[in-house]
Amino acid sequence: MLNNNGLFGIIVANKWMRSNYGEPLRKWLKQQTLHEIIDFGDLPVFESATTYPCILIVSKLNKKINSFDVTNVKTLKFESLQSYIQQNRDLLNKNSLDDKGWNLASDTENNLLNKLKNNSVSLSDYVKGEIFYGIKTGLNEAFVIDEATKTKLITEDKRSEEVIKPFLAGRDIKKYQTPIIDKYLIFFPKGFTNRLGNNPKHGWKWLSENFSAVASYLKQFEDAGKKRYDQGDYWWELRACDYYAAFEKPKIMLPDIALRMQALYDVNNFYCVNTAYIIPVDDKFLLGILNSNVVQYYYAQLSSSIRGGYLRFIKQYLATIPIPKKHQFKEEIINLVDQLLKLNKEKAESKLQTSVSQLEIKIDYCEDRINKIVYQLNELTADEIKIVEGK
Repeated sequence: MLNNNGLFGIIVANKWMRSNYGEPLRKWLKQQTLHEIIDFGDLPVFESATTYPCILIVSKLNKKINSFDVTNVKTLKFESLQSYIQQNRDLLNKNSLDDKGWNLASDTENNLLNKLKNNSVSLSDYVKGEIFYGIKTGLNEAFVIDEATKTKLITEDKRSEEVIKPFLAGRDIKKYQTPIIDKYLIFFPKGFTNRLGNNPKHGWKWLSENFSAVASYLKQFEDAGKKRYDQGDYWWELRACDYYAAFEKPKIMLPDIALRMQALYDVNNFYCVNTAYIIPVDDKFLLGILNSNVVQYYYAQLSSSIRGGYLRFIKQYLATIPIPKKHQFKEEIINLVDQLLKLNKEKAESKLQTSVSQLEIKIDYCEDRINKIVYQLNELTADEIKIVEGK
């Protein structure tokens, strides 16, 4: 509808630049003449609303222009937006924009991102696509219990222990740490009753006879349980899932919202809610790579942040994380990760602040060494390392 040579500007939420639903719009805009995008990220531009705004300026010109101005606004503490833009804008070639999601980094940063991709395989390929969401119960108030309830159920019936699993939320997961468990999952997966009960004529009767304490506890949630659309063969069973067994394998776990990657290593058969992911591989080399500065930098460029600078770890973006093809320092990274797991355990158990401080120095050394190795694996120059480290 715009006149030929007409100019169009709009303040709009920036989600279209990276979300799945924005792909058709991104493809269409690349065919137009982009003049400028000013992205405010997660800054509170409008005090009374969480909006994540950007300013888009585009025109309907007859001549073809491939480059446009981009400003990633990092602060609202300026006297003039115009002067801030003049001092901080970069020139970007629109041909460098990926239809799957726009990254408004400078050409220098895009070259670095491309280098990281070219020296690596994607996380999805590395783990054969096995990046899984945590469990959706459909009724957490029934199936997620606290320590006191767990103890009571096991005291009443020893068999309760068979179906009660340690359960984490995303906020419980911190890199290289063993989380403190204070929540548990009552775990009857789809098919459990028919498989163990040999297709009982009366499922609830069988459950009550074989898991009496848990059945008695769940009885109060029967009406709500029956209303769940995502139940198993019976209302007390969880929805169908192809990877329940993966929770009881050695694995990497990470939250879906965090300031930076927070991957931990689990051999304790932890389960988790759908605010976290699991990668069922026994691979400490991968754990070190995921928690490195390079992955933090890459992911921050790929995914938009939410208020407070938090990143959303979304599966479609996680899948693209670059894992170096070169593994010549693999054993050293594994040894460093082992040290970090041990040091963080000692730190959590230490009662003395002096001991904690000494442990933190050792932790920082190990993490710094892993970062330097990952820089080498990706063949980064000194200038590229400064970009990764925000210097």
